[in-house]
Amino acid sequence: MKNQILCIAAAMTLLCACAARNAPISGQSSSTAAPVPPAAEEIHTGEMRALSAGNEGGYYLTGNRGGNQLLCYIDYEQAVEVPLCTSPSCAHDSETCTAWIPGDQFIASFVSVDENTIAFIRSPSDGAQTIEVADATGANRRVLYTAESGQFLQTIACADSEALYFLSEELSGSVSEMRVYRVPLSGSAAQPEGAYPSPSPELLGVSGRNLVLYQYDWGDTTEEAEANGCEHRVFLWNPETGEETTLDTWHSDARSNGRSVCWDDGRLYWVSSDSANPLHWLDEAGGSGQVDVAWPAEVTGAAATFTLERIVDGRALVTVWGPWGTDLLKRYLADVSGESATATEIPLRFVSNASERPIEILAETDGELLVHFAQQDSFATQVQEDGYPTKTVEISNRYGMISWEDFLAGIPNYREITAP
Repeated sequence: MKNQILCIAAAMTLLCACAARNAPISGQSSSTAAPVPPAAEEIHTGEMRALSAGNEGGYYLTGNRGGNQLLCYIDYEQAVEVPLCTSPSCAHDSETCTAWIPGDQFIASFVSVDENTIAFIRSPSDGAQTIEVADATGANRRVLYTAESGQFLQTIACADSEALYFLSEELSGSVSEMRVYRVPLSGSAAQPEGAYPSPSPELLGVSGRNLVLYQYDWGDTTEEAEANGCEHRVFLWNPETGEETTLDTWHSDARSNGRSVCWDDGRLYWVSSDSANPLHWLDEAGGSGQVDVAWPAEVTGAAATFTLERIVDGRALVTVWGPWGTDLLKRYLADVSGESATATEIPLRFVSNASERPIEILAETDGELLVHFAQQDSFATQVQEDGYPTKTVEISNRYGMISWEDFLAGIPNYREITAP
């Protein structure tokens, strides 16, 4: 039942992501009317690609500075985090700085579009959300799209060579619908592509001109979920044509998701959520296979939950929780290139919110991983507008580069990321 609740919570988070209600902005159009299917000559060609915060040279993230935020970049080679500001004398404390974001605004979907361009969604405490783009250095920051009233920008989903594709929740009275938009990087008007499948699925990746989606349906009530369980499927969906191609389906009871899935390099990988079983894969062409994994005795036959995090350099990373209580998660690694593998524990962990958890992998490059390897909590005193002091918890995260060899050996030999 815990997994069911988590599943429902994830769906609610997607549908109700934190965003201010947006005032109408002139000069922008995001009609909620059903899109007209494009004519054959208007259908876009070329593959779409998934977007992330990292590129070959570094990783984009937001940093905190005096209650405000800074758009920052971690340079892998130099192991340094720098604000995206090209002015050497800038104090990074006002709108004159290209990296500065006021503390009452929220930045989401901060991605590297290509080697020259970055993009993100900016949500102010009042006013309209925007999708903004800038040069890779932070210069030439500009608004690419402004949301209209009743429209809530959710995420920048992917891109092709000419445009970004984003998900938007459309509200009309009491009716809510998710929709995909295509907004050209040239600044031309955004166009609605199609209504996102319902119930709203999770985006796993892209394949050609298709989105790879994972969808689940627990029914409308808790009673239905208890009685009927949950139906799951992974499918390809073309946002221009609406065409769907099912890759796999399965059923689970009300106490489990049944499987944990991951899309990587044209393959769907999955493991059982509830037991130490083989790792499976399938592809679009109908190919399939499995890797017989030798799990350690402590998780074999134990009441545990298995989560397939990602595939890194031909190896599956699986997080397991349960046998050791709620305050400890363990991560295991298994090679997926053959027919059998031994699950090896990767012992690198840190304490977060009074619980031990595996170090967080943010990106990979040239034999190294960028990881979040430590968290420090401290109390700070702030004076409120009424003059009374109040204590708050400030969280400081530490990031570093670690070689594949040290990661696999469990050696915490980090090149810590520093800020100048």
